Amino acid sequence: MKKIDYNGVIDYIKEHLRNVIIGSVVVLVLLIGVAIVVSYHPAPPPGTQLKYMRAISLFTMGDSTAVDSLLSIAEVAPSSVEGKRSLYYLGVAYMKKGDMDAAESYFNRFLKSGLKDPFMTALAYNHLATIEINKGRVDKGLAYLKKAMEENPYASYKGFYLYRMIIINEELGNYKEAYKLAKEFKEKYKDHPLYVDVSQELKFLEGALTSQG
Repeated sequence: MKKIDYNGVIDYIKEHLRNVIIGSVVVLVLLIGVAIVVSYHPAPPPGTQLKYMRAISLFTMGDSTAVDSLLSIAEVAPSSVEGKRSLYYLGVAYMKKGDMDAAESYFNRFLKSGLKDPFMTALAYNHLATIEINKGRVDKGLAYLKKAMEENPYASYKGFYLYRMIIINEELGNYKEAYKLAKEFKEKYKDHPLYVDVSQELKFLEGALTSQG
């Protein structure tokens, strides 16, 4: 058996002490980071995913009992993906019930949850836009639609949100703004299903602006 040269090991450590210390600190920081992540993102209770899937299935079928399941998931596993998504669906559920204050609260809670889902985030902003517009806060509603358009990764949805902004401005008599947005739509979304509708709106807006002088 080869004899270990302890003196050589000690000499090596002395010579490379700085690197050894730095390496130890890096490892320690990584371990602390992992501990923090685990402590702030605990694993959801067993069965959470299955419970969530069942709740969404019931929600899709219009079963009112889905709300109780979603509330339970959001309460028991608030930091899980399922818990965060449940907040969004609760917003939709209360919106369908006509309870706009509760719906607004859940959509805002969802947006603050930090879930990395641009598509669902954009949908939440779109719903908040509808709520604000129905409450007469049109400027805030338009701001939410703009956020929805910025967040959504799909051109078809971006075009839809832009279309909503065109119609809202048109109904308010803001023809100049509506015309500008319609021109933007025609330039960006030539293959969009609403392209023909926007083209017709553009003609109307051109006439309206001409008549205004």
